[in-house]
Amino acid sequence: MTVQVSALGRTRIAAEAAFAVDESGTPANFLDLPIVENSGTFVPLTEHLEPQLQQQYLHSFTNSKMVLGKKSSTLALQTYLAGTGAPQDGNNAWSTTWALGRLLAALMGAVQQGTPQVAATTVQAGSTTSSVNVTAGHGNTLGSPGGAYAVVLPNGLIEAREILSCTANAVVPKVAHSTAPQAGAAVYWATTFGLTNNTAGLLSTLQFLIEGQEAGDEYVGLGMQGTLAIDITQGQIAKLSANLTGASWVRSSASLAASTITDFSPIAHMTSELIVGTGTITSTQTRNLVSHSSSTWTPGFANLPVTSPEGPASSGIIGWKRARGRAITGQVQVYDDAATNWITADTNRTDLSLFQQVGMTTSGIVLLSAPTVQLSVVPPRTPANDLYGFLVSWAGRNDEAISSPSTDVQRSAFRIHIF
Repeated sequence: MTVQVSALGRTRIAAEAAFAVDESGTPANFLDLPIVENSGTFVPLTEHLEPQLQQQYLHSFTNSKMVLGKKSSTLALQTYLAGTGAPQDGNNAWSTTWALGRLLAALMGAVQQGTPQVAATTVQAGSTTSSVNVTAGHGNTLGSPGGAYAVVLPNGLIEAREILSCTANAVVPKVAHSTAPQAGAAVYWATTFGLTNNTAGLLSTLQFLIEGQEAGDEYVGLGMQGTLAIDITQGQIAKLSANLTGASWVRSSASLAASTITDFSPIAHMTSELIVGTGTITSTQTRNLVSHSSSTWTPGFANLPVTSPEGPASSGIIGWKRARGRAITGQVQVYDDAATNWITADTNRTDLSLFQQVGMTTSGIVLLSAPTVQLSVVPPRTPANDLYGFLVSWAGRNDEAISSPSTDVQRSAFRIHIF
């Protein structure tokens, strides 16, 4: 028998050079995407249109074969909200073989990276919890408002912070550090993904080369865009789900071979922290460490197809545009203690900021950012692991802390920083 195990397969991703034009003949354009086993479901679709010719017999369809119409496809997969395993220390080149980065860049739409320098970045003397002096010239070449840095603290853990402002020799965090970094400590820089406003042209699109072990189970998804979901269950590996819709598809003649995964360091959601920033949002805010039993982040962006008959590959689509909607919402199940006095902010529409750091070592760091949030309901008393607690619901808005934002990343209501 030739029946194969369904879990076996390979998924590769490419950034399309031209919308819905098959690139499977150039395998070098694709990177292996690490997905959770059995999570990848690709569905190729082609409309079959009935001509409905008049017939003389009840069940006759003479000269009435169905006509092939528009093609489309869907792809659902689960990958990992993973660090790179080798955070940017200030003088190493950014990776060009990072599949998760390619996925996030297309789905979120805006990317920000600094310019590497000739030496690694370190903390300089005179740093405080609200202003970190760094190697001369590194502050505004590797850092930028809306971006993020991470610094090794005296306890050996690494705290990541989003940047409020920066100069050549210093960075100012959105939320204060728990303690002042010491001179000589290592500083790392993030790749930042933000949401595009999509005002110029159409969205960037992806192409997926999907292969199974069974003969004939090879497809190329063309002109794909989609949405994402985040799963940061305590004690589990942090995951990211993507649901994509393709303009079209073709069959591939690729043969299954061993994948090559690079820049991939999955993170268990432990030794992590959730921070609420309170105080004036345009200044460095007070750090409030939130003890909680669960936290959810729900990206709310969606995409609209731009339909037109000249769409390539029988798709009827010429591209995708971003739909309007609130970019990010979420909930936090907090314990009821003195540290949760900020939950009264629902009654006066106080501006808060919310940051969730997953991982605090060089093996992997991801920082989720909602830079300006408002509590969206009066938090009901809800037990947290059978202890007194509150369920806090929040909604994000575009960043209102950065003075004169000039890019989509700086305006974004939701950012993912990966080190």
